[in-house]
Amino acid sequence: MFELKRWKLDSCTGTLQEGDREAAAAVIARGKCYGNPRFPEGRSIHTSAVVKAELSMESEQIILTTYSGSQYRLDFGEMDGEVYESTRKNAVCLGLETAVERCLRLWQQKQEKTRKWLSGLLRPCELYVKINEDLRVEEAFYRTEQGEVVKAAAGCHIGMFMDSVIVGGWEGIPGKYPYGWRYMIDGSHISCYQWNGLLDAVRIFNEGKDFVLEDSGREVLCKSNELTTVTLQGMHTECENGIPAP
Repeated sequence: MFELKRWKLDSCTGTLQEGDREAAAAVIARGKCYGNPRFPEGRSIHTSAVVKAELSMESEQIILTTYSGSQYRLDFGEMDGEVYESTRKNAVCLGLETAVERCLRLWQQKQEKTRKWLSGLLRPCELYVKINEDLRVEEAFYRTEQGEVVKAAAGCHIGMFMDSVIVGGWEGIPGKYPYGWRYMIDGSHISCYQWNGLLDAVRIFNEGKDFVLEDSGREVLCKSNELTTVTLQGMHTECENGIPAP
């Protein structure tokens, strides 16, 4: 059995062969896959159409069987709450609406715990980013000048030779995101190429493999499950029992 983390339920654009279950064929699962030898650990995938959904409220897990015969375990606490409404709509087709309501509450509790932890970590005008196995931003938070910890926008631009990750401000909307941090992905390196606006430091939690961070000619090794702080003056690594995040 494989596992999906940061999972969500989505609509399937294709159909199964005649005679198969049409309702279940309309739903697929997306997420970061673990335990499947066909993919690197943490690779984002989508399943084939779901043909069976088993629910255990006691263990807080959903077991999905797909058209290809694969089985996936979805822990309640790993649901991607950012797209809850879409997941809830598709969960109804599988009889899982009660389960995803519980998933949402767990996700909200996790978000609140993260914000509380970051309130003790971040100073005003500092950014926190969690970087995943693909060297992209899994989630980001910014502490404003007023001390509020807010969710930060993050996106990835797919380039011909290197991908670029943008956190915070884009040109044209500086009022909404008065801060910004950007980097390029080059193999096992990331290279910072822009700071702008109200941003004094970036605190990076690496949840994937070790990688090298380069900024203005400086390099630092960002180790797995450690926190690295980058400022305009320098870089250093902090580690609280290996895993600083809650």
